[in-house]
Amino acid sequence: MLLVTILETTAPLWLLWDYSLQHRANHLFPNSPRNSLMLAIGQETNEWGGVLGLSISVFDATNYSDVHIADRHVVEDSVDAWSDSEGLRNKNAIRFNDVTGKLILPLSIGSATGHYRGFRLYDITEDSVDEVKECQVDLSDTYSRYHYNPQSLEPRSMIIDGRFMSMMGSTIVMKDLFTCEENWRISLSE
Repeated sequence: MLLVTILETTAPLWLLWDYSLQHRANHLFPNSPRNSLMLAIGQETNEWGGVLGLSISVFDATNYSDVHIADRHVVEDSVDAWSDSEGLRNKNAIRFNDVTGKLILPLSIGSATGHYRGFRLYDITEDSVDEVKECQVDLSDTYSRYHYNPQSLEPRSMIIDGRFMSMMGSTIVMKDLFTCEENWRISLSE
């Protein structure tokens, strides 16, 4: 069951609908001018509620009595891997621009074969969630999972004049939001 409050009138309208998908949403973002689409960032779960990994979903709420999922993207689909995002705990780490439909998400992915840490960019439309693989910012080589640095930057991103800047650990990277070309990279540890 999912509970949503819609504040289009002076009195809030409470909606309940059956939500049988195995997804736990940590953050909901309106994704259209009338808030008829919602973007959910959360965790994919098994039938017992155990967390399987990070997922991104688009919900179609055009008809409030028939809210349904339009698309869902699970970051990793292997039982031998895990995924996490600082955005699950802190919504300031998530950057969603509803004008361009771009979602920038900090990610950590791990498995027995290796670890990834960085940012991934997704194109969000009313019926799809698509990863833009060439726009990812891989910071795995700048991060040691065994070394804590109290001067590390919290994972954050910004959209500035058609470019996006991402920062995590001791690295800041600027890329073009549409061509994915890297403009510059700065390491604060050098």
